[in-house]
Amino acid sequence: MSITFRTEIVLADIDAHGLTLAGSVEPVDLPKISSLVDVARQDAVAGPDGAQFHVDVAADLKVTPMGKPRHWRVSGNIAGSIPLVCQRCLELTDVDVSGEIALALVASDVDDDALAAAVPDAERWDHDAETLVIGDLIDEWILLELPMVVAHERLEQCGELAKRLDGAAAQADTQTPFAGLAGLMANKTQ
Repeated sequence: MSITFRTEIVLADIDAHGLTLAGSVEPVDLPKISSLVDVARQDAVAGPDGAQFHVDVAADLKVTPMGKPRHWRVSGNIAGSIPLVCQRCLELTDVDVSGEIALALVASDVDDDALAAAVPDAERWDHDAETLVIGDLIDEWILLELPMVVAHERLEQCGELAKRLDGAAAQADTQTPFAGLAGLMANKTQ
């Protein structure tokens, strides 16, 4: 049997040896991210050909038992990018979703202090089910890592809308609505 990122893994079965899974993560493996990307494509006002934008994610993960029942460590790397709508220009931009993953996969009734002492370098990830789909875990991790506001890294990379709005904002900064008020007030008091 071939294990993929969509394979439902019985966690008790990997207690003896652990599991290593590496490769390209297909959009079908990331249903929430794929839905987000589909909405972004529909919402984008313009920009490069949509065929250039696709979910491009790879993962190299290890699931290892931590020596106690229902305790596993998920560690490794996720690298890639996903297209989302830039909030300055409303065009698609690739958002980097790369990073190291270090999770302590434990039952929700595990004491926080004991877990933090045992695994100080891993984030707690409550998981009460007996099975795990690695693709779902990656999907959730990417969602949590996305920036609050999506934008091109630099304004120069943005489309025409952002450049026009930036020019209008700069012009508004130079024109103050009450600039002539001081002169009018001086004339009135004379």
